[in-house]
Amino acid sequence: MVMPESGISREYILQQGALKKQEINAALESLRGGKPAKPLQGRNVVLVDDGLATGLTAIAAIRYLRRKGVATLTLAVPVASPDTAKMLESFVDRLVCPFTPGSFAAVAQWYTRFDQVDDGEVRDILALFP
Repeated sequence: MVMPESGISREYILQQGALKKQEINAALESLRGGKPAKPLQGRNVVLVDDGLATGLTAIAAIRYLRRKGVATLTLAVPVASPDTAKMLESFVDRLVCPFTPGSFAAVAQWYTRFDQVDDGEVRDILALFP
C-alpha cells in the first residue's frame, strides 16, 4: 500500500516507526542512567514544556501519560499559540499557560535565549531526583 498524498509505502512508515521507537527507548534508558521508569499509575503529573507551537509533541507526551494511567494531568507552559492552547485544553485536566500572544510564529521568538538542552544536562537534572 502507498500513502496517496506522499507516495510513501505503508511498509516504509511501519519500518521507520519501529526504528524511531528503538531510538526513543535507547534514549530513555540512557537518560535514566539504567534505572527503571517510575510508576505513573494513579499519580498527579505536571507535564512541562518550554512552549507550544503546534502542540504535536505535547499530544504525544499526553497520550503516553494517559496510557500509563495517571490520575490527573496538568500541562504547564509559559507561552503557546492561542489556537494550540485552546485545542490542548481538552487533552488535559488543567492547562497553565500565562501567555498566548496573538502574533505567535514560534516558541523561540518569546525567549531572549533559546539554547538546546543536551542529554548530559538532562541526566544531571534527573540525578537530583532519586
